[in-house]
Order: sequence, then structure tokens, then C-alpha cells
Amino acid sequence: MARRLAVGAAVIAAAIALVVLWRHRAGGQAAAPRAPARVQPVAGAGLEVALRAAPLHVVVGQPVALTAEVRRGTGRAGAVRWSWVATRGRLTDDGGGAATWVAPGKPGRFAVGVVVEDGGGRARAQVTMEVRLPSLEEAADLAGLMKDLAARDRDAVADLAELERRIAALRATAAQRDSIEDRLHAQAALEELADVYAQLGRYEDARAVWDELLAGRLPGDSKYRGYQARYGDVAFFLGDDEAALRAWDAGGDYVQGMSRYYQGEVLERAGDLDGARDAYARAQGGAKWFGDPVYRDALLALRGGASEADVATLLVEASSRLDRDRMLERFDGDAELRPLRDALDHTGRAGDLQAARPLTIDADAPGD
Repeated sequence: MARRLAVGAAVIAAAIALVVLWRHRAGGQAAAPRAPARVQPVAGAGLEVALRAAPLHVVVGQPVALTAEVRRGTGRAGAVRWSWVATRGRLTDDGGGAATWVAPGKPGRFAVGVVVEDGGGRARAQVTMEVRLPSLEEAADLAGLMKDLAARDRDAVADLAELERRIAALRATAAQRDSIEDRLHAQAALEELADVYAQLGRYEDARAVWDELLAGRLPGDSKYRGYQARYGDVAFFLGDDEAALRAWDAGGDYVQGMSRYYQGEVLERAGDLDGARDAYARAQGGAKWFGDPVYRDALLALRGGASEADVATLLVEASSRLDRDRMLERFDGDAELRPLRDALDHTGRAGDLQAARPLTIDADAPGD
């Protein structure tokens, strides 16, 4: 079944390293060619690559500069070749170990990586990018922005023709209602169809499918709450905040972490700060890797009269999964979040922030 709109905790189990580094050690005594740009010859070394991204936090649809630096032994031969990959978003190879990644139109955490090869081996590295929704000050028309970004994402989908063929097949299956088995297959086809439409940014079509699936279903139905949870996301992307809130309320525990964050944004825009804080708190339980629910909650706590000491404690407790360096980079680069940095500095708690444990994978390790 196509990827669900709501991005829950199962997507990312914990905050991991900013850089994952694979090393390939190979021999070879041939005379080394002149090192190309961003390749450092090092006596006795194999082939290694480190990837850096600036910034690590970005708003949906925004570009990120990527730089790969290679170290290899002076005895290695062969020109270095670069290949860039990403789980979502758009990549442009800028040449010489540099690239630009444009964030997708959906918030979340996405991997961007590079593979380098020479005459004797290959090495890989990746960074984890955190993509967020714009703040209240950054986007007055959030729904309009999201629809525009979805259209751009759709135009960049490599297998768009295949998805269109899949839509036609799902519609054909959904039209068959002659037997009980046909109706069950039709229901499953409609569920997938709604998700495919949402994936393509065709939110009006997705909403029509959810309306069809919800027609005649009662709140006690086993499918009812799951449908409502996903309907809420589609309504949110269409800018229908009232319908989104009703659907999320009906969805109950089926509403996942990122959907709760969307709910918090809607409630905050509407001036329901207590409701927004509750939604942000729920989002933290289902999207542990995503810092924005923590930051929005902390800002609203300050606005509601909470002490800087209490807010600093909230941030310190979240830091082990959000990562100290990422948090401070975000606070220093986002004027809206400056009060959170001030709270840490005024209380002397900035030094208490914890770094997420880095993860390094060695390609030569047994079982790797």
C-alpha cells in the first residue's frame, strides 16, 4: 500500500548520526593521478568520504548545499567518480564533490547521500536532513504553499507514468462490486488510491476517495477512525482547517505524530494555545526525531508564563534524541526560536544539552 500521509514514530526510531561513514580500505601501488577537487591525498589511507550539509534544518521546498570530502592514499589510482542519492527531494550535481538538494514539500527526516568510486574501491556517506513546516510568520497561506510544493514534487517524480497506470488499475478494481470478495478488493483499492493521490499532491481527488470510503460508516466501525485520521491530513493540505480538526478528533488514537503536529499548527493559528500545546505534546510521543513539536511547545509555554528554568529543562530532556548541535544550530539560525536559546543561556543550561549518539558503519566489519 502506498505510503501513508502521517509520518509516525515507526519512520525513525531515534535520532542518529549527522554523518554515516563507510570506509573501504584497498591496496594498490600504482602511481596516483593528480587529486581532483575535494580529494585529499593521505599517506597510507584507503578511500574515505565525509558528507556535510548546510543547513541541517530546512523549510519545505528550500535548497541545501552539500559538500563531500574524500581522503585516499597517495598510492591509489583512478579518477574519483561521484553519485548522489536521496530518499526524497530533488538533487542537482554541482560537480567536484558538491551538490544541491531541494527539500520535498512534506516535513520529515530524509536521508541524502553520496557514493564515491575510484579505480580500487568505493565509499559512501549520508546525512539526515530535517525538513519542517514554515512558522506562522513565514507562511501566512500554509495550505497554498503546501499545494504548490506538492505540484512541484509531482512534476519531479520519475515514475509518474507508472503511478498513473497504477491509478487506472486501482480505479478498475474499485469499480468491481459484484461479489463480497469484489467489494473487499474494491475497499482496499480505494484506500491505496487515496494514498497515491495524496502522494502526488492531488488532495482534492484524495479527499473525494476518503468521502466515498467514509460514506455510511459508523464511528464504531473498525475502519472509521483510521480513515478519519488520514482524511484530516488531506483536509489540512487543502486548507480546510475546520474539517481537518473534526477528522482528527474523530480519528482518536489513529492520528499519528506528524498529524498531531499539523493539528497543533492549526490550533495555534486559531488562538487555542492550550489545545495547541496538547497536540504538540502528543506529536512528541509519535515523532520523537522531529524537533518542531518540542520547540513550538516550549515557545507557547514561555508565552503562557512558564519560567525559563522550566523551559530549559524541557529542552534538555529532549536533547538526547534531537541532538545538542542540531538544536543550537536551529536556535541560532531561526529568529523565532531565539527565546529558547536565551532561556538556556540565562539559566546556564546550554551546557547540559546532550548529543545524540553517532552511528558509524564500517563496510569491512563482519556482517556489515
